[in-house]
Amino acid sequence: MGITETVQELSGKRSFWINMIAAALVAFVGYGVSNFQVAFFQRVHEMSISEVTLQIAVPLGLAASFGAFFTGYLTEKLSGRYPNVVAWLPGVMLIICVPLYWIGFTTGSVPFALTALLFAAVLHYGYLGAQYTICQGVASPQSRATAVALFLFIVNLIGYGCGPLVMGIASDLLMNADLAASQFAAELTGQICKGKPEELIATLGAAKADACLTASAEGLRWSMIYIVGIFFVAGALYIHVCKTLQKDLVAKMS
Repeated sequence: MGITETVQELSGKRSFWINMIAAALVAFVGYGVSNFQVAFFQRVHEMSISEVTLQIAVPLGLAASFGAFFTGYLTEKLSGRYPNVVAWLPGVMLIICVPLYWIGFTTGSVPFALTALLFAAVLHYGYLGAQYTICQGVASPQSRATAVALFLFIVNLIGYGCGPLVMGIASDLLMNADLAASQFAAELTGQICKGKPEELIATLGAAKADACLTASAEGLRWSMIYIVGIFFVAGALYIHVCKTLQKDLVAKMS
């Protein structure tokens, strides 16, 4: 079935569109966080790229995979008793993961940060199976492939296309705000503060270099904290899907 016919079929199915908006918001946050995760641990915890890769990125990748698998397994087990579990379970998990992310981004302890982020990743990525199940479940067999293609186009356009960009812009804005509030406000800008620590110390001196590095770290930290809060909205949208899901489903879950 073509794109026009598919959109016409899905136009009256609110579950599809709410699911798409929720998934796009999750992807927006997820791509933003994942693209700046290495930089966060480098700036805030002064870790090297190799340390972040082995100690942080690999465990978080495994946690994300486990979260997607475990949530799918749990959904299948509970679907007979709770028909809408495919929607409300990832919604609740997204809401719960927000304070865990906040703990991970604010603590000064790397092991504690990793622990919080591991649990957050398990909860965060539980939505992956749900987004496809709902997307395909509300579309007829003739339009299913086109519906998924449309769904992924929008989700990736917003998520991968905008998430890292907005995270970077927010980080720069908050960095500049931090610099403007420092004792070197008249001398330092985000542009001047770009560079490796040793380069900044050589050109600006230890005090100004420290102000630059602190502003850079705090700008990224708070941009991640603020943007992760979008999960509250995405989680609420998944829970809201429950109102129309059973009516919109072509094949009921059992």
